[in-house]
Amino acid sequence: MSASEQRQHQQDVAQSCDYDVIVVGAGLSGLSAAHEVKKIYPECTVLVLEAKDRVGGRTLTTELQGAKGKDNWDMGGQWIG
Repeated sequence: MSASEQRQHQQDVAQSCDYDVIVVGAGLSGLSAAHEVKKIYPECTVLVLEAKDRVGGRTLTTELQGAKGKDNWDMGGQWIG
């Protein structure tokens, strides 16, 4: 499914359902908030909206070539704190 098709599917689902809680942003805070709501109120319906094509907000780990082969590097953590 292309990114455009996925976005359209998400919009269709969001418009056709009722939710108790809507969380805007799927960064660490948004995901934590949604998790806490579901933990405290399991029957609650939660929708998490994210503008980007991935979750995690400013956090980002990417694979880069290092001196001894490929390695994982944190690229977004400098913006947290």
